[in-house]
Amino acid sequence: MEKNKKGFMKNFLQKINAKNTYLFLLYSFLFLLPWHSVYIIKERFLNSYKWQYGSLVFYFSEVVFWFLVIAFIFFNLQRLKSKKIKFWQNRFSRDRIFVVSIFIFILYLFLNSLWSIDGSVAWQKSLQILESIILFLIILISAQDKKIMKNILYVFFLGSLIPAVLGICQFLLQSTWSSVFLGLGSHPSFQAGASIVGTNTGRWLRAYGTFEHPNSFAVYLFFVLAIFYFYKQYFSKIFFYLVPIIIMAMFFTFSRAGFVALLILFLFAFLELLFKKNQQKNKNYLFLFNLGLVFVLTIIFLPIWQSRLLINSQNEVQSISERLSANAEAVEIIKDNFIFGVGPGNYTLASYNLNSTRSGWEYQPVHNIYLLFISELGVVGLGLFVLSIYTFLQFCGFWQNKLICSKIIVFLFFYLILGLFDHFLFSSYYGVILGGVYFALLFSVLPLYPPKVHN
Repeated sequence: MEKNKKGFMKNFLQKINAKNTYLFLLYSFLFLLPWHSVYIIKERFLNSYKWQYGSLVFYFSEVVFWFLVIAFIFFNLQRLKSKKIKFWQNRFSRDRIFVVSIFIFILYLFLNSLWSIDGSVAWQKSLQILESIILFLIILISAQDKKIMKNILYVFFLGSLIPAVLGICQFLLQSTWSSVFLGLGSHPSFQAGASIVGTNTGRWLRAYGTFEHPNSFAVYLFFVLAIFYFYKQYFSKIFFYLVPIIIMAMFFTFSRAGFVALLILFLFAFLELLFKKNQQKNKNYLFLFNLGLVFVLTIIFLPIWQSRLLINSQNEVQSISERLSANAEAVEIIKDNFIFGVGPGNYTLASYNLNSTRSGWEYQPVHNIYLLFISELGVVGLGLFVLSIYTFLQFCGFWQNKLICSKIIVFLFFYLILGLFDHFLFSSYYGVILGGVYFALLFSVLPLYPPKVHN
């Protein structure tokens, strides 16, 4: 009996190795990505209103993330030891130049906290950007194994289903539910500050899902759909039958930018169906079938969409007015802090310093990630970030495969569109992390070490 127990434990410990551990943590992190359980370290206020973007917090998913990083490092140290790889055989290879450029950008972020308006907020934001970059690299390296890549795609898709069902229920029942453990907040439609659409028939609560705002929820769901379509060849038909759940949830967010991006994605699918003859044609038809679902939902809820798109209600007019004034304010902040910016995460505090007489809830990041990025990091931060992108594209041989290159550019365009109309992708922890996941999955189609092209 003792020998059998020892044999069982030995086999069990062999299976629980660094690779299995880091993959389990990676899959868990991606599945739990839309859940916002958080521990508040220090709550802060502006004009007696909670300063959401200045509060110091630690998300539960960050715990999973740092365990993932540790397991990933141990796994790769084992690989390096077994293969006896020498690190400095080529000191100026393209991968090392990319790593150095990323390191300089990250170093700038943390140094920026020394002269930021609020150093603790800048440090927290810098750490979140660092986490996004590390996650980007982990997914990119892991996805070189096609089996792991397939599992990553499955988990990322399946992780969106429960939030999507929750979002559908929120709209149909016109009610949300709060849960401290799950990170869910209550947003009664009659309460000021709740995201609603005002029509002649009353106030309609938009779907929040597990996010803090319907627009953020729409961005997440769209990225899931975009990655699903980008890698549709990896998915079996059963997944295509689950897509309507995500589309319905995204529809009920009534996000203008999300809806436009979704229609462009449908247009891209339609054009690919017309001009590209491949084995995935049946799956394209299944994907386009969902266009009919969007059409039917639009007819049923036409008054709500009319209010959103025609901007004929007081809520919509106020929303557009606030966005325009925020853009003007961002330009003013950029002019005053052109070189180094106000510091990562410090935009709302800079807005407060410009005019401290407004209500606390009015201090929001500008709804444009490009203006927000330059405002907080300055032209120096922008230059270092662009350099990092360039060295990465050189490293992965982005320009060698024109067909894949053009397809990636199309799906990067979706990110650029969404970034024009919302700050979520840069202002929040989950937006930054989601961006890292999205880019990693897009570029995973390229080999990390492309063959050299000889003239």
